[in-house]
Amino acid sequence: MNAVRSVLAAAVFVWLGAAMIFSSSPTFDEPLHLASGYSALSGDGQPGRWRTHPRFAQMWSALPLLALKPPKPLIGPSWLSENVFGSADAFLYKNSVSAEKLLNVARLWSLATWAALLSVCVFVWSRRLGGSAQMMAVAPFLALCPPLISNFALVSTDSAATALYFATFYTLSKNPRREAHYALAGVTMGLAMTSAYGMVLLPPCALIALLVESRLAGGKPLQARHVLILLASALAIVSVIYGPSGFMAYWRDLASTLAIVSTGWPSYLMGSISQTGFLAYFLVAVAVKTPLPQLFAAALGAASMIERRPARECLWLLVPPVVYFAAACFSKTQAGLRYVLLIFPFMVVCAGEGLAWLWTKPQIGKPAACLLLAWLAASVFRVHPHYLAYFNEAAGGPTRGQRLLVDSNLDWGQGLRDLALEIKRRGDPPIYLSYFGSGDPSYYGLRYYPLEFVMSIARREGVVRPGARDPVLLAVSATNLQGLYLDDPDAFAWLRDRKPAYRAGYSIFLYDLTNDAEGRAYLAKQLAAAK
Repeated sequence: MNAVRSVLAAAVFVWLGAAMIFSSSPTFDEPLHLASGYSALSGDGQPGRWRTHPRFAQMWSALPLLALKPPKPLIGPSWLSENVFGSADAFLYKNSVSAEKLLNVARLWSLATWAALLSVCVFVWSRRLGGSAQMMAVAPFLALCPPLISNFALVSTDSAATALYFATFYTLSKNPRREAHYALAGVTMGLAMTSAYGMVLLPPCALIALLVESRLAGGKPLQARHVLILLASALAIVSVIYGPSGFMAYWRDLASTLAIVSTGWPSYLMGSISQTGFLAYFLVAVAVKTPLPQLFAAALGAASMIERRPARECLWLLVPPVVYFAAACFSKTQAGLRYVLLIFPFMVVCAGEGLAWLWTKPQIGKPAACLLLAWLAASVFRVHPHYLAYFNEAAGGPTRGQRLLVDSNLDWGQGLRDLALEIKRRGDPPIYLSYFGSGDPSYYGLRYYPLEFVMSIARREGVVRPGARDPVLLAVSATNLQGLYLDDPDAFAWLRDRKPAYRAGYSIFLYDLTNDAEGRAYLAKQLAAAK
């Protein structure tokens, strides 16, 4: 029965992710990940791989495309250079297989496989900690975790890195631990390292946890052969994924990526923009993007764990996420919560511990637990199926999230489909559009006049200027509304206090300026300046 309930919880997770998949246009990096992964699988040696992402996760996402047999991405000067978005866009939108089929098959495959690995590790680890009761207590927090649902539903490197990071520490946490466990942990470590370059922190985190464990065991020394097995297994996987060039190719691309990200990346936090990041960025992101019942249960679980459980058990659940999170807070690249997504499986297990502990308390415990779960469900389902745009009640919900965070926290280009449906309901007039993303608006039937676009490529299809008799409709992506990547960050400041007529996926705001003379004047001025 417990196994059935666990499967049902994982199925809910996948179902919610699938609902998001079929309602979302491509996010910014998805076409590139897909084309690059398929290029590698189809025998091109991945010449178009984007250097800031290693190979494995991209190849894994593209694996089901082998059955669809689409033509390979066109190999040309742009594909061989750093600027590969044009070829990736052509692969997705000008293919013999439809863009939706290519993207959604890959999304569903990634969602199902990484959710399966993560679910097994979460449930088995929870059962090991507290038996079947705790295994069941963790289920709602896994099934209803918007940061995990939304990122696992995309073709990205973040879901693979998250599942493999957690699997590595799940394996190392076993007691007693044999040499086979070190080898298996090395395999998952190597796969994580070849999924996202941020996983270069995984070996140091693992070594720190192992050294702390040895101190907790009364100074029992860490066996050198165990460390050697762990690291050698990881390096072997890196060499297999990267082929004959092996670890040297991985290290070369990693060094190139570190050189790029060390210069910083624009990030937005509560009205401010920084090129070098904010110390509080990820703290705020976790505080407002995590359901409050999960935060409360996780804090309760962590406290209960520290008080009641052996230090060794606490170590493996608390040290790996804390060390990685602390390092991320000092990063100059802060484009979204996804950069610390890997803390959430640990938080989910802690939340299960907290709920199980609360359930054992007489009188108030069980009603409080039921209230927490009802609150969790209501909070999460109110944004269905737009889970990438989830913000909790403390943040004011998804309609106010853009005041705190944008980019991949809220608006990553995924709202075009919903916007197109709303425009069709309004008679399908041409619109003014300020879009942030890599999707093709014309693919969804939008006729639009571009204004302050932030895209990876130039587009011409579907471009039509609204006529004098057309309603004046302006759609602005939340990221552009806050001016994160615009030359003038306040280009749309005149819109920020206006109430949109519609929010497409909570990420693209549609304003009806037809009867707004002041708004039309602002728009005319901006259009004139853009010429």
